[in-house]
Amino acid sequence: MTLTHSQSDIEIWRCGCGSTRACRPGWRTRCHICLDHRTRPEIVESHGFVCSPAMSTAHQIRSVREAFELGPDEWITDDEAHVLLTEGTVQLELRTHERPGWTLLATDVAGLPWGGYDGRRDSHGTWGRHNACGTVQSMGGLTECAHCPPPPDSRTHRARARDPYLLYLVEFAHPQLGTLLKYGVGDRNRVRTHLGSGCTARLVLCTHLEAVVEAERRLLALYGHTAIGPVTGLPASFGKGTEVVSADHNVDLWTVLTAEEVNDVTDAFPSPTHV
Repeated sequence: MTLTHSQSDIEIWRCGCGSTRACRPGWRTRCHICLDHRTRPEIVESHGFVCSPAMSTAHQIRSVREAFELGPDEWITDDEAHVLLTEGTVQLELRTHERPGWTLLATDVAGLPWGGYDGRRDSHGTWGRHNACGTVQSMGGLTECAHCPPPPDSRTHRARARDPYLLYLVEFAHPQLGTLLKYGVGDRNRVRTHLGSGCTARLVLCTHLEAVVEAERRLLALYGHTAIGPVTGLPASFGKGTEVVSADHNVDLWTVLTAEEVNDVTDAFPSPTHV
């Protein structure tokens, strides 16, 4: 294996057979494809590939002959079948991460080549190079170059960081648990949904998205361990209750929100019964 790219979070290695593999810096890695004494030959059958023309379907036989350019009287060995299987697995993983404007460099499929693909996803991720600037990054999730400016239609937090957003605290009278507090972030419709479920707005602050998301992280760090959780009787808009605590807690939104410009917009959210 030859190192072809290295950065703080990933290395890309290339085997003499041409296959590449992604690995964390400092880890040892090997080729997805090439075999040695540790490879289990029985994995071919375990994946439903029968390495015998007498036991294969016509479609399997035709696929193998085309892949290996075999003549009518030729067939493949167990090792060759293993290579065919693992190459197909790696290529399938790569294809699921294809994006316009990116060149895929390598993936890391757990389990290959010694034990076969065991159903887990790639362990060190699939990595690609942004053609416009050369940035190498993970292709997982919604791929957007971390170096280039976000495209105009982007919906990522990075692109919307300066958009106005709300940090809110509402209260709800639970029939058994008494008054509960729900904190969170969202737009106007999110707060109004809580109010429509019988809540009252205690405090609603408006600033940019980046600031309210960070404030919510601080609230979770402070109160997450005392959350009510998924109890019966909560409004559906409260979800699993991970941001719901008893009214005994002094949840202070001003303390966790560090933005320079913050507007108190609580008056814009009267309870439906007060409208």
